[in-house]
Amino acid sequence: MDTYALSLKPTVALGRFLQDYYTTEGKHYRKENFADVAVERSYDYGNIASALAAYIVEQRANMLFDAFTDKYIFLPLGVTSTHWFFDPMQSKA
Repeated sequence: MDTYALSLKPTVALGRFLQDYYTTEGKHYRKENFADVAVERSYDYGNIASALAAYIVEQRANMLFDAFTDKYIFLPLGVTSTHWFFDPMQSKA
C-alpha cells in the first residue's frame, strides 16, 4: 500500500502521497479529507498538516525529512535511538 502509516519505511515519496491526498485526481483524495465548516467552528485532529510541514522541510533542505531530523536535530542532541519508521535492525529486543 502506498501510504504513510505506523509501519516500515513507506514505499512512496511524501510529495507523491500528499499529491494523491490533496488533488481531486489523487487516489487518496476524498471529500471527507476536508472539513465543510469554518476553521474556528470545529476541531478535527489529523497528522496530514504535519506531513505537509515535513514535505516543506524536504523541499527546502533537499533531503528526506527523516534524514534531516537525524542530522540537524537528533544527532546534535545525542539522541541515537530515535527513528521515524519501524526498523527491526534498530529496535532493541
